[in-house]
Amino acid sequence: MDTPPWRLPVLDTLRGYALIQVLLSTWLAAFCPGTVPPVPLDSDKITMILLAIASDGYAGICLFLCVTGYVLTWTYAPQPIPVPRLLLSRSIRLVIPSLVALQFGAVIALFFANATHQAGNWNGSDLLRALYPSPPTAHAVAKDAAAAMLTGYNGSSIVADFVTTWLHIRLPLVESVNPALWTLSLQLLGSALVIYLIAAAQIGTLAWFGLAALVVAGVLTTPLIGMFIGHKLALLALRRSDAMPIALSLPLFLAGGYLILVPFDGLAPDFEALIAALPYYRFTAAPHITHLSKIAGTSLAFIAVMTSPPLQRFLTISTVSWLGRFSFPIYLVHIPVICGLVPAVLIATDLHSGPARSLLILMTATAGLVLAATALNFVDWAARTTSQAVQGTRQDRNRSRSFGSESPTAPRPVPGGNRS
Repeated sequence: MDTPPWRLPVLDTLRGYALIQVLLSTWLAAFCPGTVPPVPLDSDKITMILLAIASDGYAGICLFLCVTGYVLTWTYAPQPIPVPRLLLSRSIRLVIPSLVALQFGAVIALFFANATHQAGNWNGSDLLRALYPSPPTAHAVAKDAAAAMLTGYNGSSIVADFVTTWLHIRLPLVESVNPALWTLSLQLLGSALVIYLIAAAQIGTLAWFGLAALVVAGVLTTPLIGMFIGHKLALLALRRSDAMPIALSLPLFLAGGYLILVPFDGLAPDFEALIAALPYYRFTAAPHITHLSKIAGTSLAFIAVMTSPPLQRFLTISTVSWLGRFSFPIYLVHIPVICGLVPAVLIATDLHSGPARSLLILMTATAGLVLAATALNFVDWAARTTSQAVQGTRQDRNRSRSFGSESPTAPRPVPGGNRS
């Protein structure tokens, strides 16, 4: 008999918070450059510190990865998994919507790149100027879209990392048609990692040697720590129902927030030299030490939330949870909408400043995101249906529309996880 599917609302809520971080990060970089200070903790205003956390797009990506690692393990660890079919279905689930979003970004780039570039010069936005240093031609956009599909969505797949890092060959990307897709490679690689760990545990092999080889070779990028944290937490939740006391989880949560905010640029030069000398940093395009602090902080905060029922109840908001269910389509189209459609409207209306300009930005971005994400949601549904058919199981019917993650189904409760 099939186990009844259970949703964990806190996971949808965390996806919603992560999406807000990504959207605010793009929004502020495009239209309000310099709003958040480089060192938020040096600010005397608590509102500025909260804004810095709420608009930390890198931390949002790390949170997405933590949730994905948790969900995949929570869904598949309790039963034997068909690894080849699961890997294929997972790829279909992620790649089909991403390809459609890539084409959407290419169309926006073709028609509105000139306006994006003009708007960047207009309000001093480095993000808008960097996306399109010059208006691309139709040939350049087509070449860019083809290169993105073949090499990994704007040069961030395993293939692209190998070409750029090991062979030192510059990828033939002319313009960026949708930078949001750089995390697709992390989702695909992270999914394969989690599936590999689940299968290895189930068949009882010494698979850790293979995992260690991948780490040494630099194939596993640092943000996948979040995937691994989520995987381990889900295994713990499946085996035990213990919850962390709030007296321990709250300090852990606050410590995570501190690590997300604090810049690690001021570390001792000898320590930075030691980190830079590691093989992992020599052979991979590993993130800066500041990014490592954000990864560590996000992981600590995620651990605190997923092991503390009081924190889950405090953070779970129905609106944010609803937003989290549609986070995948919204994430895939937010760059073309915010950095393409909105600048085009601003240039067309010639509104330089004032309340009318702010209102127009908000209305255009909201309408564009709703329309584009709604259209992509149908593609997302088709990809989910195809993925389920390839996998050949019926337990995936209630998969959530999220950042490449399914809704968790499992026979045992998560610590503090309210089910609905």
